[in-house]
Amino acid sequence: MFAEINIGGMFMEWVLPLVLFIAGLGVVVFVHELGHFLAAKAVGIKVEQFAFGFGKRLFGFKLGETDYRVNLVPLGGYVKMLGQEDFKGLTENDKPDPRSYEAKSVGARFFVIAAGVLMNIVLSAVLFVTVGLVGKDFTAPVMGELSIGSPAANAVIQWKTPLPGDAEGAASGPGVADQNESAGEELHAAPDQPAPADPPPFDPWVARFQVGDRIVAMEGDSVILGFSDGITNLNDVSMAAVLSKPTETYTFTIERTVDGLKRQGRAEVGVYEGGPMGLAFGIGFPLSLTVADFKEDHSRTAPFEPGDEVVAVAGQSVSDQAQVNRIEHGLDGSPVDVVVRRYGEDKTLTVTPTLGRSRHVVFRTDGEPIYFTAVSARDGKMRYERPDGSILVVDAKEIDTAMLRVLGMAPRLMVLGVVEGSNAEKAGILPGDVILSYGERFLPTGSGLREINKEHAGKDVSMEVLRDGKPVTLTVKPKERGENVQIGLADVADLDSTVVGDVLTGSVADRAGIAKGCTITAVNGEPVATWAEVVRALASARREGQAVELAYTTRGGQSGTAEIGELTPAVFHERFYRFSVFPQGLMFNIEKVTIQQNGILSALAWGGKETVKMTLSSYASLRSLISGTVSVKHMAGPIGIGAIAVQAGQRGFVDFIYFIAFFSSAIAVFNFLPLPVLDGGHALFLIIEKIRGKPVPVKVLNYAQYIGLALLLCVFLAVTYQDIARLIGQWFW
Repeated sequence: MFAEINIGGMFMEWVLPLVLFIAGLGVVVFVHELGHFLAAKAVGIKVEQFAFGFGKRLFGFKLGETDYRVNLVPLGGYVKMLGQEDFKGLTENDKPDPRSYEAKSVGARFFVIAAGVLMNIVLSAVLFVTVGLVGKDFTAPVMGELSIGSPAANAVIQWKTPLPGDAEGAASGPGVADQNESAGEELHAAPDQPAPADPPPFDPWVARFQVGDRIVAMEGDSVILGFSDGITNLNDVSMAAVLSKPTETYTFTIERTVDGLKRQGRAEVGVYEGGPMGLAFGIGFPLSLTVADFKEDHSRTAPFEPGDEVVAVAGQSVSDQAQVNRIEHGLDGSPVDVVVRRYGEDKTLTVTPTLGRSRHVVFRTDGEPIYFTAVSARDGKMRYERPDGSILVVDAKEIDTAMLRVLGMAPRLMVLGVVEGSNAEKAGILPGDVILSYGERFLPTGSGLREINKEHAGKDVSMEVLRDGKPVTLTVKPKERGENVQIGLADVADLDSTVVGDVLTGSVADRAGIAKGCTITAVNGEPVATWAEVVRALASARREGQAVELAYTTRGGQSGTAEIGELTPAVFHERFYRFSVFPQGLMFNIEKVTIQQNGILSALAWGGKETVKMTLSSYASLRSLISGTVSVKHMAGPIGIGAIAVQAGQRGFVDFIYFIAFFSSAIAVFNFLPLPVLDGGHALFLIIEKIRGKPVPVKVLNYAQYIGLALLLCVFLAVTYQDIARLIGQWFW
């Protein structure tokens, strides 16, 4: 039974999607050739063969002068017209048969050449209309996590609906200073002012984009936006960025709902080089409240299970991640109740929140905090806008990269996950292992791990981990993956102990005598066992104006105390940190929205717009490739297209049909490029023939075909190389 289940799962997961792709590819090519066939018949050209598939003839029949045949390889088809030989050299003395392709007028031949492309567009439209009638899930037009320093993260909202007391149309919250700044302005550091006495509290109406903001409209020059009735999915937003010019900006209209109050605002957003496809806005995928499936080490995400739907947090009902985020801003690390819907029943889970660093604070390499509302990078400098509107410019090398810092101290590193098939897995590293040493470096930091990987690429390196309270020594070999050297693990802060994994030189903890490897045991006499308890105790002491004393034990087991003194915002503030009700590594499904048309007329309108949009976006992609804003490494070749098709098939039949519709329009665009051998090349020569009043010289046509074939072969090899490189990077370590 187990083997049968595996075979069935493999069939549904891989074999069936692959078969669908082969069939879909065949349909796309067959329909293209059908266009040539019908057009040739219409203008009186003799069609000798009309074939489905390639290779040896399996069966068929002859009707009139045409052999209708099914060939061995079912990948598309072809039309053999009298007198048309794509790769056979011609001579000037050739005299065409009156019913041959060459004997027909320029207009007739152009019609035959263009008919294949037109049929691909028709197929694309039919499939899009079908998808519109059935309905398809798209990524919701909602903002997920914003990339720090990206245009989306730094955009300033002008609220259209003011709160009581706001001026009409004025931006509220920090960040207004950005509106009058030029993109080309030179960086100048403002006087290094001390941090505010009290960082501002969380403002749900801050004039910056937040997780959960819904994008309702976009204005800009992208072809994607020209055929959209408002913004209905995030895919169009991402594609608009990819197809933009580097200097282009867009006007976003967003909608935010807080405690039942809904407001709309507008913001100007540019693009930057930061996305997987090149240019991007910096907007991540929105997440739902349904826990995604996870394969290994379920204990790391306990008590949550795959499929759990979060419905309430800390006694408050929630319907999206934005509401959860607002609740989390009020947590202090104490256990909270989370209600999940599991198998149709509500179940209450008691969760201890996970400690993390606020997205609005960084620490200098001496431990000094920088609390900011916006950040950007230029020429190795980090430019921070602080809540009071002042600008602080800091060398990027002066910013610490640790995931968490408390008074200059960072926790040890723990393994969150191990990539299947990676060298880390082969070495026996397990999720939950705490890294004690690596490459003879005691308690390495995250940046230290990367440095050791580079230093020992291709060599065996010793790693000691703490597993179930006991040290275990392993050997792992770092391996190059593109520009990086990795072993295949994801690390997080070990928050379940108070062992100090690193101390910044010159920080408060360093000056007080705390060293790497010490264990914090108490804060002002209050025992602490986790970093969350340390932060909670420090926050209490700061609010009460108490001087802080830390008790600790050294690596050798000796006890000691560290006099920290009274905490100021220049040293510590609870708003530098954030508690999450979800464990590190817990994943949620992407938030989806179903787009379905009511009736054939609306489906025809939607399908037509999708067809035009996808066709124009394919041309825009080529334009971006030529201009350099999209790299060839972002292009997909036959292997990459096959992989995308299989992934679409794995998601469902409707997703696969949508992909084939897009693929058919892309094939139409590619086929009509003005390159010899392609239909577009033939069309170009026909236009030249019409202008000259006589055909292009045969010698020119022959050379053009050879050059075009060589060029296509080079492109094919380049994109195939990228496909293989991507697959190697994903599957092999």
